[in-house]
Order: sequence, then structure tokens, then C-alpha cells
Amino acid sequence: MAVTVNVIIRIDDIFDKYDFYELKKWFVSNYPQIPISFYVMATHHSYYWNKKAWNEIKNVIIEYKWEIGGHTRDHPYLSNIPSERQKSEIVNNIMDIEKGLESAGLEYEITSFAYPYGDFDERVKKVLKENGIVHGLTYVANEIYDNQLNFPKDNLFEIGISCNATNSVDDWNIRFKDVYEKGDTYILCLHTSHWTRGQNRKNLARILKSGSIKEIYFSLRRFAKYIFKKSSVNMWKNLKKHLEFILTHSNVNFITFKDLLEKG
Repeated sequence: MAVTVNVIIRIDDIFDKYDFYELKKWFVSNYPQIPISFYVMATHHSYYWNKKAWNEIKNVIIEYKWEIGGHTRDHPYLSNIPSERQKSEIVNNIMDIEKGLESAGLEYEITSFAYPYGDFDERVKKVLKENGIVHGLTYVANEIYDNQLNFPKDNLFEIGISCNATNSVDDWNIRFKDVYEKGDTYILCLHTSHWTRGQNRKNLARILKSGSIKEIYFSLRRFAKYIFKKSSVNMWKNLKKHLEFILTHSNVNFITFKDLLEKG
């Protein structure tokens, strides 16, 4: 194949520093050459996002060419809330991230934003445009997550996904192959923070590592909420199998949404 196929790994729902540390550890250990576009929330809580976390994020941006993007503060269905709150959720989340990185010594401009639940309306797109966002990310909200086999070059505020990692590895591979054969951009959407929420060992570790009363409180809430939830740690193994499959193909280029801007 002469045409280069772009692959974007999009990670939604990064709720706190622990979600980020787990994501960083896995990718940097296994695939340091693959840049990630990841989207963070709850950014107004300093006990979730402290100075150390912002320094670590700065590191992956500079050293590994990762991209960080917005995902609102409280993860609401954006089309269901009043305009004032909608704007606050979006703009303050963007400001939180940029100020956090600035505190770590990095001037960084957020240029992509993932809609919680893939939900948006025209008001959302207007707010994003007014605040320097170029890429608005959604997905088809049905049970099978329809493939987006053609990148919407003329509709950059409704960028969907090629594959949502909810089915088998074989299904992921088929979806990639469909996009690959068309010579388009493959977008894999993951929610890695959900995969280990049922691991009580890690949830207990969060309590022990808590640095404030508020953090202890929310860590205890997390432990109680997920104590009976089944863990999905095999998802990391499935992801590795899928990435190895992608890497067997020639002319594949792993990029971020921000890279699209640099390429014009």
C-alpha cells in the first residue's frame, strides 16, 4: 500500500492522576513510540491533579509527543444542561489544564475536546470555536459503535471513531482492516480508567497514598462504589494484541489530533 494510514489512539475519561499514571506506565513500557491523545476531567480538584501529575503530563507531551485535551469538569451530558453551565464546564476544564501545565513550566494550548458520552449540540460547538478548539470528538452512541471509515475533513467538530474497544480483538482487527484498505484515518477509542476500577488492591492503595482529607474521602467513596465491580484487566492484553496486529501492516503512522494541525 502506497498511501500512509494514520492511527490515532484516543483515551477518554481520565478521571485523576492515578488513571493517568496507569495509562502512562503501560504505554511507555510497551509502546513508547506510540503517541496518545488523552482527555481529562475533574481538573478543578487539586487532590486529583497535583503538581507532580502536571509535571508527569508535561513529560509525556515533550518526550513522547502525547496530546492532552478537554473532557469537561464534571462529565455531564452537555446538550442537557443550560448554556451558562455548559460554557463553564468546557471553558474552565480547558483553563484548568493549561494553567496546570503552565505551573509545571509548559505553555500549552488545548486544541481538541472529547464530548462526554459523545453528546453535543450546536451551542457546544460554538463554545469550542470561541475558545480555540479545532477538533470536537464524538462517537455514534449505539450498541455496536458504527465505524467511521472516512475522516470528516469538512466537519471537524463531529469527529467520530473507527472502533470502540468493547468487543473482541478479532472485531477490532476487522475494523482496522476496513479503514486500512480505504487508506483513511483509524481512530481507536478506549476508556482505560474503567478497566481496573474493580481491583480493590489498587483502590486501597489510593486511600493509603491520599495526601489530604478530601482525597481520602473521595478514595473511600471510590473503594465503596467499586468493591463489587468486576475488573477488566484483560483489556490491556487485548489492546496489546490489537496494536501488534496494526504494527504488522506497512505504511502505518501513529499520530495525535494535534499532529493533524501541524501537518496542515
